Amino acid sequence: MVKRKLVKGLMVDEIHKYPDWAVDIKAIYDSFPKLNVLFSGSSLLQISKQKADLSRRAIIFNLHGLSFRLSLLIIHLHFLSLLLFIVVQLTLSKSA
Repeated sequence: MVKRKLVKGLMVDEIHKYPDWAVDIKAIYDSFPKLNVLFSGSSLLQISKQKADLSRRAIIFNLHGLSFRLSLLIIHLHFLSLLLFIVVQLTLSKSA
């Protein structure tokens, strides 16, 4: 029996550098409706000149870049919240 791994998401950065990216994203979205697709790019002008209509498929956010320090802080906070979750779970399992 062949085991299949389920892919839940696809992320592509700097998508505007790929020719005809909007056509491919539209095809992926239409072919795999349960797949979460996240794409980003630093050129708003290139993204706005896309060939395919993604208006019903895409939500556009204008995000400012993160500094290296802020990225480390986010990673650190994520690690601390995971650690806290583990400690709480261990405490709950010992008291039960």
